[in-house]
Amino acid sequence: MRANVFNEDVLFLFFQDTEKCKNYLRDDGKVGIGCSNPQYKLEVDGTIRAKEVRVKIQGCDFVLDKAYALMPLNERKQKVLKEKHLPNIPNAEGEKEMNSGELIRGLWQNVEEHELYLYELYEKIQQLERENMILKQKIEEMKK
Repeated sequence: MRANVFNEDVLFLFFQDTEKCKNYLRDDGKVGIGCSNPQYKLEVDGTIRAKEVRVKIQGCDFVLDKAYALMPLNERKQKVLKEKHLPNIPNAEGEKEMNSGELIRGLWQNVEEHELYLYELYEKIQQLERENMILKQKIEEMKK
């Protein structure tokens, strides 16, 4: 492996006898693989394969706080059908670049909100079952 310095800002790395490899290690710590001007700590122009990727994000426990204002389900339905995507998730139009932590957090928030909707629906079903039982008892009494 050889390394050539083109200027003080960029270290160009190439392997074996080929000078076609575009791997850059800049003096500011940014690494570019397949790109000559990395804008992030690690920028890759190509497919990445990894055994594990860790993304540091803040959770969405605030959704489960009693003070959280959960959007009524009928309003959410109208919003989702109008916008054609879930809240806090980008639409599918065009190619997007998005922070994976923000995407995971948006999905996580939607999951926790759906959990709350399930609880609400379960409580409504329980109430309807109780009312149905009472009505059945009244019908049976009326038959006597």
